[in-house]
Amino acid sequence: MTTYLGRLLESEPVVRQPFEIGFAEMNACSWHDAIDHFRKAAVATKGVASVALLNLIGVCHYSQGLPGAALKDFQQSARLAEEFGDQQGKSRALGNRS
Repeated sequence: MTTYLGRLLESEPVVRQPFEIGFAEMNACSWHDAIDHFRKAAVATKGVASVALLNLIGVCHYSQGLPGAALKDFQQSARLAEEFGDQQGKSRALGNRS
């Protein structure tokens, strides 16, 4: 699995702060908590940051043994990446599907 952060570190605090907490939870293998924080960040953004957040949620789902949910997240991430012109995000999302 490839994690993709995109421009999350440059996001507004309302997006960046829950992302950073979620990423720490992800690194601690607290998948459910990480997903909750990533979703909070996703609600706060409608932009390109959602590409990376969906990819991270997919990685968490996959790590929990939920490949169907992960595939759905990666596909949605790829669609949004296409919409926003985020070629690197699209590449990472499509790569994680396999």
